[in-house]
Amino acid sequence: MNTVNYEDCYYTAMRQVMKISRKKLDDLLRSGVYRSHRDFADRSLIEDNAESAATCDAKAFGYEFGKRKDDISRQCDIYIEKALKEGIFTISREDPDYPYNWRCVRGMPDVVFAKGVRGMFSRCDSCGCVSIVGSREASRYAVYAAEKFADKLSSENVVIASGMAAGTDRAAHEASVYNRGGTIAFLAGGVDDIYPESNRDIYEKIAGRGLIVSEMPPGTRAVRQYFPSRNRLIAGIGDVCLIMQAGATSGTLHTASFAAGQGKDVFVLPNNIFSEDCRGSNLLLADGAVPLVNSSMVEDAVITALMNRKVKDIGTCGLMPKPRPSASDLRRKAESEPDRMSDNDWKTVIIDELKLKPRSMDELCALFGLSLSLATRLMITLESESKVTVSDGKYILTIV
Repeated sequence: MNTVNYEDCYYTAMRQVMKISRKKLDDLLRSGVYRSHRDFADRSLIEDNAESAATCDAKAFGYEFGKRKDDISRQCDIYIEKALKEGIFTISREDPDYPYNWRCVRGMPDVVFAKGVRGMFSRCDSCGCVSIVGSREASRYAVYAAEKFADKLSSENVVIASGMAAGTDRAAHEASVYNRGGTIAFLAGGVDDIYPESNRDIYEKIAGRGLIVSEMPPGTRAVRQYFPSRNRLIAGIGDVCLIMQAGATSGTLHTASFAAGQGKDVFVLPNNIFSEDCRGSNLLLADGAVPLVNSSMVEDAVITALMNRKVKDIGTCGLMPKPRPSASDLRRKAESEPDRMSDNDWKTVIIDELKLKPRSMDELCALFGLSLSLATRLMITLESESKVTVSDGKYILTIV
């Protein structure tokens, strides 16, 4: 059930009213003033812990906290009233569906506000997520590429994350919002602040079928200094980051920098070397980013990220994604629930079959009950990925 949590709102109100930094919070945590951000709603506990703490800074915080309790409570009530009115709920580090990728990166928010389908975060954990960003005034080529990659990846059940800006972001959201993977939009202002206003239509689509997220409380207007923080959330949620176009001073470069710093693969769409609007993205390529050539390379990077999660200590990073089904599992699924098979599922089954012996198109259709159009599309894709070749009318596996 989507709920706005009082303790989450109180913690957010405390930070806003007292203007407390992340560093100060870390100091208070080490001093034993609190163990969970939700402890701040227990005002007596926080004051007692601060009073008994060894550091002067902790004691000073406890004194100031006691003085501002009423202000914090009033601000908390405002947030809750706005959230209930707008259908906004909270997701925090204490919740099981807090994103896996955020648990693995320092500096991610303790609380975010959201609107839409809460299960989108869990889908990121189990199916993977790709961040797609680029210029607001992107070229037709960059917008077209954003649409094509977002559509292809989300049709394979991968979640698409972006910032709901004009240009590239909007194209990525529009192409993925109705697909199986769906989309998540991260806003610089509050979840109830539609920016730009011209994106109200896509905002409403995402609110109905995807997820809209912000670490800023309801009622907060988007201002310039909030966008870099928004960009770090986009980079943090993705297993992979795609840069479609960026000028030399574009905010998109912040997202690329955050993603690279978090150890994510950064793919950059090759662009016009004579255009100033593409200078930033081309410099990323010169600095070692991977040229974005096709969607299969992105899918492989997502699969690798999902596989790596299995071997990490879940005590360190929190959630464990669902294991990727084996070829035999997918064969059973193909027999019992063929309508629920994705293209990647079918390709896994076909590759497994070709390990046994070469097969013709007709044989593959007969074996798996595939339509000729679907089988043709799958085999063309596998050929373009250099995974199969044709000899004497039969498909032969080129990889093992």
